[in-house]
Amino acid sequence: MYTLKKIEEIVFLELFAAVILVCIAVKIALSATIQIEVSATFRPAVKASGASSILLEGISINGQPNIQDSLTLSTDNAVNYLGNSLTLPVYSQTGKMRISAPLFSEDVEVYCSETGGITDGRGSKIPIEQFYIAVSGNNNNRCKGAKDSALRVIVNNYSGNTLHFGAKINGESLMGILPHYYSSSYLGGEGVRVNVFYK
Repeated sequence: MYTLKKIEEIVFLELFAAVILVCIAVKIALSATIQIEVSATFRPAVKASGASSILLEGISINGQPNIQDSLTLSTDNAVNYLGNSLTLPVYSQTGKMRISAPLFSEDVEVYCSETGGITDGRGSKIPIEQFYIAVSGNNNNRCKGAKDSALRVIVNNYSGNTLHFGAKINGESLMGILPHYYSSSYLGGEGVRVNVFYK
């Protein structure tokens, strides 16, 4: 025999259990699973070919070079010099490379190292104060290093685009140099490094 008090306790426990069950059921009903999909698009790489060197051959130094003297090979192969201590080179040639893309009219950005250096391989070094770049003509866009693009080009997939490179040498760096052949390919030298990316 259950007393009235016992019956009330049983009813209360049953109601409490029902409330708990209802709460659990509600929480389960509100849960959800979502899957985020992943997709990617890949394009063929930009191609670079036909690299040739910047050449300045047969430069004569008369007197003592100073900071006001400079020699600049422009991207149209014109040579300009300031001051009285330097003469025009016997032969000059802009650096060149060709870029092309497998797809038609690709928009690319070109990055190139701002400065460099040439050495004689014997410890004597001449810094390159500035590199320049252009698709054609005397644009002389300054190379700005890896952080900023120097040039934006629409690349043709058939004929491609030829990039021209120039350089500037400050006269002050020529003080005390030896009459040797200097090149960025020698130990301690550094030519212009070029990176091409899709826009």
